[in-house]
Amino acid sequence: MAAVAEFDPSVPSIARVYDHSLEDFASFFGTLELVPPGAVDARQWPPDWQGAADLEKRDGHVLAAVARLLQIQNHRHPERVLASLNRSDRRRDETRGG
Repeated sequence: MAAVAEFDPSVPSIARVYDHSLEDFASFFGTLELVPPGAVDARQWPPDWQGAADLEKRDGHVLAAVARLLQIQNHRHPERVLASLNRSDRRRDETRGG
């Protein structure tokens, strides 16, 4: 990716850059509920920003998403919810080869 190649490798303070697809990035949230507009180019936040439609194409990207935490404290069977989440996490890891 051209944008990454422009970083000076001799400067130790530069953070490592990863080029995840939008789908891969969204999968990091697991079963959390993504708040609209979901996982998007970070320049599209806030979601009601009118300038988002006029964004120029660029080599690199920064992805952003906001998710709601699942509230299970008052759930009738919180252990079942947690077990279900653990099973879905394991299935996701297995499909990724993890």
